[in-house]
Amino acid sequence: MAARRSDLTARTATLWLGHDGLSVELAAISALLAYQPAWDRRIAQSYGRVPDGVRAVVLLRDGRMLPARRSLDDLRARWVAWQQAGSDSSRADTDGPLTHTSDETTD
Repeated sequence: MAARRSDLTARTATLWLGHDGLSVELAAISALLAYQPAWDRRIAQSYGRVPDGVRAVVLLRDGRMLPARRSLDDLRARWVAWQQAGSDSSRADTDGPLTHTSDETTD
């Protein structure tokens, strides 16, 4: 039962991006990048706008780029910790949608 529960947790783990209650499933992340204004058009296409204070960009497996106000180092640390927790086995079937949450105190 414990292995089953941890597999479910790994599949649904999300990362809050630091604004607007925007979170993404960790399994949907392809790369985390330092923000560059050259990506504004692509961010706007994916998210609808480029919010103030963007510090990092989250590239999703489906090609969307989302803005993050959290530091790149913080985002990477959380993503790497999730990967090292053994979630690799559940990544193949999780090109899941964005998860929006109003609770900005969790990630």
